[in-house]
Amino acid sequence: MRFSIVAALATVDEAEFATVRDAVEVSDSVLSKAASALEQVG
Repeated sequence: MRFSIVAALATVDEAEFATVRDAVEVSDSVLSKAASALEQVG
């Protein structure tokens, strides 16, 4: 799922949370946890 988030963001400079959530088809809490994990690893 983290790969899906990165893929959804690869072509944009910024995106709204809801747009990414809908693109990867996950709940708010799942996206939030995954985004935090991605942020920690840089």
